[in-house]
Amino acid sequence: MSVRRAVRLALRTQLRTIAGLPPVVWEGIPTPPPGTLHLRETVVWRSTDTISSGPNAMKRAQVVYQLLVRAPMQRPEGVVTPPTPNPSTMRTAEDWADLVCAAFEPGRALVHDGRRVVLLTASSGTAISRPPDWTDVPVAIGAQCDFVAFT
Repeated sequence: MSVRRAVRLALRTQLRTIAGLPPVVWEGIPTPPPGTLHLRETVVWRSTDTISSGPNAMKRAQVVYQLLVRAPMQRPEGVVTPPTPNPSTMRTAEDWADLVCAAFEPGRALVHDGRRVVLLTASSGTAISRPPDWTDVPVAIGAQCDFVAFT
């Protein structure tokens, strides 16, 4: 399995540990029905640096796991109005951003297919209103993965 795929799957697997997680729009998958609270995910490869030389040279990939918590516009008190009772929609977009950050504790190592992915940072931004339909809250998870670069 490629390093890119292993890193992406390690991050996705960790995201799926969050109880009651709303639908996630993975890269290349269509969006859920209109008005549905959901998350969008993208993995951005920042850099791949050589950290040692020789026949078994080590490389370090640095990535940002970008998640966008997208919620229908909220009532004034800030609670999402669900069409039907659903625990994932009873939380605000900011609540979900906080839960996602908490699941990606810096210093934790995730392992997938023998690749070790170390979480470096977890932060969320300010809610952005996109009238008339959405409130978005960005989340960024910084991570790195060291691997042997075969020549």
